[in-house]
Amino acid sequence: MAGVTILIKGTTNGILTDASGKYILNDVPQDATLIFSFIGMATQEIPLNGRTKVDVIMAEAAVGLNEVVVVGYGTEKKADLTGAVAQVNSTVLESRPLVNLGQGLEGTISNLQVSQSSYSPGSGAAFNIRGYTSINGGSPLVLIDGVVADQIH
Repeated sequence: MAGVTILIKGTTNGILTDASGKYILNDVPQDATLIFSFIGMATQEIPLNGRTKVDVIMAEAAVGLNEVVVVGYGTEKKADLTGAVAQVNSTVLESRPLVNLGQGLEGTISNLQVSQSSYSPGSGAAFNIRGYTSINGGSPLVLIDGVVADQIH
């Protein structure tokens, strides 16, 4: 898993895993404990016990009010967030027959209106939240795997 934080317990020495989930941490005492953490995953503390290689399988964690939400160019605790945030995971989309993402999102998020001006190949869908009279005209910020989607096809 990419982006997992690995720290040597009791220090600020650490590293992030690369795109393929690999990492190399130098100058680690043989009796050290490594802390593996990632947002939405259970933090794991693994004692080395003299090992030089440690593989970890991250497990999902039940996250409550302290859940962190990425907003624009920063992060906030979900409890402090004043806007509407919704997420649709891949299992919802995989179970639906769909031609494009716009059709896949219809009916999955409350107050989301999806309109398709054309059903020709390559045409995008328009999204609106809570009608056209909301503060920003109803246009949501759509992120797909953390990347802003300007037009959804």
